[in-house]
Amino acid sequence: MKLSIMQPYLLPYLGYWQMLNVVDQFILYDDVNYIKNGWINRNNLLDNGKSHFFTLALNGASSFKLINETHIVDSAESRNKVISYIKNAYRKAPYFKEVFPMIEAIINYPETNIALLLENHFRVIADYLKIDTEILVSS
Repeated sequence: MKLSIMQPYLLPYLGYWQMLNVVDQFILYDDVNYIKNGWINRNNLLDNGKSHFFTLALNGASSFKLINETHIVDSAESRNKVISYIKNAYRKAPYFKEVFPMIEAIINYPETNIALLLENHFRVIADYLKIDTEILVSS
C-alpha cells in the first residue's frame, strides 16, 4: 500500500495531483499548526505572464492555531475577489468555460472552516480528474 500525507493547499500545483493519483490513500494533514504565508489559503497564478498571489482572507489566523481551527472571512466580497481574480487571469485559457464553474463552486462552498473547505475542493477536483484515491483527513 502506498500512502501520502500532506497539508491541504488552496488549488495546489500539478505535482500534488500527480502524487494523489499514484497512492492508494491520501491523508489531508489538517491537525497541525497553520503556517502563516504558506499555501493553505493562498496561491499564485499567471496574469499577463507575471506571477501574482491571490488569497482567501482568514479570520484571526495564527501559527498557534491548527489548520482545522482556522476560518476564512465569511463574506461574498472576500470570495468574489478570488473568483474575479482567477476569472480575469484565465478567461481566455483553453477549457476555461468547462473548468471555471467548478472553481467558482469550490470557492463558494458554504463552509468557513478552511480545512473543510479544502477537503471539499480536493474531493471535487479529484473526481473531475477521475482520481479514485481514497482521501482521508488526519483529524
